[in-house]
Amino acid sequence: MTAAFLGAPRFDGDAAPELNYATFGSVFAHEFVHVAETHEFGADGSVQELWSAADIKAEEAAGQCVVAQANAWEPLPGVKMKGERQYGENVADYGGLRLAFEALEKRLGTDALYRVDASGTSPAQRFFYKYAQYRCTAQTDEDLRKTVESDSHAPTVFRVNAPLSNLPGFARAFSCQPGAKMARPPEQQCRVW
Repeated sequence: MTAAFLGAPRFDGDAAPELNYATFGSVFAHEFVHVAETHEFGADGSVQELWSAADIKAEEAAGQCVVAQANAWEPLPGVKMKGERQYGENVADYGGLRLAFEALEKRLGTDALYRVDASGTSPAQRFFYKYAQYRCTAQTDEDLRKTVESDSHAPTVFRVNAPLSNLPGFARAFSCQPGAKMARPPEQQCRVW
């Protein structure tokens, strides 16, 4: 990440912390997950395997949930995602969002994070609004098909809705009832990082 990441729209030194955590924080954590997923560079930069065989197997098992969620999503009739090919980016999106939100919760405290203020929203809600807004993209059906067929990144709507629906903090922030589309039951939530 270059210094340019510390500028608009990813970072604004005058903005509330939840807005910067939603943009810069989630992007930084996304990239951090990519580094962790590589697991082959030691502290001195030398190439070495950092994970045991059991670590690799556990990560692969946890990751099948992410693959299955992508494979189940159909952005257009007859157009299916390719969860294996997009796994690295999807797991970084899921983990990056979770890590950024957990860091914000640690900074603000749980009570303050979910407390609605004079704006009518809570910092948690503003975090999620900003995360979705930052990822906002308009795509034609043709471009959406190309993304699914050839991009290692999932379409934007999946990059927003899939990680959010796996995060209990999102359901709590918006008082999602059990069975709501954006509130996966705990046993169906993916967590690799």
